[in-house]
Amino acid sequence: MIRHSKEGVEQGLRYAAGRNQRKTAAAELLVEHGTWPEAWSLNGEKSPTSANNVSQFTNQVYAPTLGSPGTPFVSVGWERMAEHLESAGHTYSTTEVNVFRLAASLWAGVPVDMAEVTVGLDTEHARMIADAVATAAGLGGARQLAARVEAAYAEFESSVGSALAEARGGQPAQQRQALDLDPQASAQNWVAS
Repeated sequence: MIRHSKEGVEQGLRYAAGRNQRKTAAAELLVEHGTWPEAWSLNGEKSPTSANNVSQFTNQVYAPTLGSPGTPFVSVGWERMAEHLESAGHTYSTTEVNVFRLAASLWAGVPVDMAEVTVGLDTEHARMIADAVATAAGLGGARQLAARVEAAYAEFESSVGSALAEARGGQPAQQRQALDLDPQASAQNWVAS
């Protein structure tokens, strides 16, 4: 079996994902987290009897491409590795296992209980998982989704304010006061009352 560097494994996961949104989300989650590409790489556990030896669940080959000797390609036995991580006496953390489980679900449909894999996550891991789910849904990452929501809200706020101003024949400052969106006007109104 060929074993690549961590960077080669990351490239191989991305190459294997192709243009599939779910697989791309899974690959990017694993790459950003870092544990599994490292574990599957040349630097991973080498003892075949170790419960931490998860390279046995990957096949790393070179896929020939035009003009080059090949691109690393990594295939993972998602179901088998998920079962191994559920039962074996490995030393991977709960968060590391849960990140893998979510990636396995996105990539190969391995069933996962979202309540179970998200409990106890810190902010960074919660953001990684939110990014993966948003990417798999075709919404971009969580930050892109948040920007879209903010833009939609601003557009809504503007259209409601314009409609209200038009209905009342008012100016923009008056529409903000009417909607109570202008903090200075709101404070003045509160002090006056």
